[in-house]
Amino acid sequence: MVAYALFWGCQIPARLPFAEKATRVLLHRLKIPAQDLTGFTCCPEKELIRTTDEELWYTAGARNLALAETSGLDVLTPCNGCYSTQKEILYQLKLNPRLKEKVNQALHALNLNYQGRVKTKHLVEFLYDDYGTVALQGQVTAPLAGVKVAVHYGCHLLRPNPAINFDDPVEPTKFDALVQALGAKSVSYSTKMLCCGQGFNAVEEAEKSAALPALKLRELKELGVKALVTSCPTCFMQYDYKQAIMRRQGEDIHIPVFYVSELIALALGAAPQELGLELHRTSTEPFVEEWQRQKERLIFARKHFDLTLVEKCYRCGGCVPDCPSAKVDPSWNPNHIMGRILDGEVEELIASPEAWQCIDCYVCDEMCPQRWSMRRAFETLRQLALKGGHAPRGARNAFDAFAKTGRLIEATESAQAQRARLGLPPAPKLAPEVIQGVLDAAKNHDKPVRQKPLQ
Repeated sequence: MVAYALFWGCQIPARLPFAEKATRVLLHRLKIPAQDLTGFTCCPEKELIRTTDEELWYTAGARNLALAETSGLDVLTPCNGCYSTQKEILYQLKLNPRLKEKVNQALHALNLNYQGRVKTKHLVEFLYDDYGTVALQGQVTAPLAGVKVAVHYGCHLLRPNPAINFDDPVEPTKFDALVQALGAKSVSYSTKMLCCGQGFNAVEEAEKSAALPALKLRELKELGVKALVTSCPTCFMQYDYKQAIMRRQGEDIHIPVFYVSELIALALGAAPQELGLELHRTSTEPFVEEWQRQKERLIFARKHFDLTLVEKCYRCGGCVPDCPSAKVDPSWNPNHIMGRILDGEVEELIASPEAWQCIDCYVCDEMCPQRWSMRRAFETLRQLALKGGHAPRGARNAFDAFAKTGRLIEATESAQAQRARLGLPPAPKLAPEVIQGVLDAAKNHDKPVRQKPLQ
């Protein structure tokens, strides 16, 4: 694996030391060869430095890259701004030989020469493109277990394009895939690509700077999102710090904000205290508590379902258009129930009428390519509902009748009279000890049966 020089930038060491700690923890746990180099300046920042003195911006940026190049290391940074600056400088110096020559004339006075061999990668880019989501998932020891998380890419992780050329600048997916490799559920939302508004701070437009984060945070609260994750220090501060201001003004959104390295480090088994999560302005404790509850819910789900089969069923969904219940009630989708089982919402499903919408028509059995079918999942949900006292009255009465008489219904006097009129013998009745014997023989029915695909 290629070794990297860590480029922290200004904001992370000065204002977000917990993000640096989490990044070091995950690099150590994943055995990524990365080291600190001395002498780096600011990347430098675009909006202020480049606008004031573009030549200085190119020279200082190329100097950082030349330092890494001299050490024989590529650059790895956890900061969107540093990443965007360095990628754009690399791109422009490659495109413009005269600019490169001019920059090197300045660097020669510092005994440095930029040759164009060095590469810069963002932590998110490295983990997706080089380390890989499958390998990352294999290292997860404390999965985030279906917890709803919103990904905020930030402008400079993707733009300017084509200088960045990491992911689609309008509809990216790679950051989401990393979050999902941790077991979390990355939600889709309308303000996903909205800028955090940090640039307004530099021109002292406080109200505008606060307005953009508020738009995103309010939407996420409506969606029931448990956390927002970002890969940019200024974006992090916008969403974490601005919530503190909103609370003082009487609006408590309370969406914990995580740096990407913090979320990954947690999934790799690091303790919240080790990472310094208590240093956030918006408490992360509700998220950690929800995470623990979700793990318990998934333990319960795994006890009663083969989640591998359920996931295959959920990803297929080929039988849904032929489900009769879905035809009469389009708002009810059996595939959504499979998704909720995967999210650990079994107890919620047991207590709801959802499982009883399956009417055992066996259409899904016949159509199922894995020879398992979602009917089996509904059957298990109904069994659990009966045992937990959540079944509809009709189902409960039918079971009680069978347990008492061995039949769902007994022939009434009127039915017996009709039988006699038709020359039929009286409907038989079972002696109580007969059905009791059946119940005793099946006393192990409480043990869960692991449902396998049909052969």
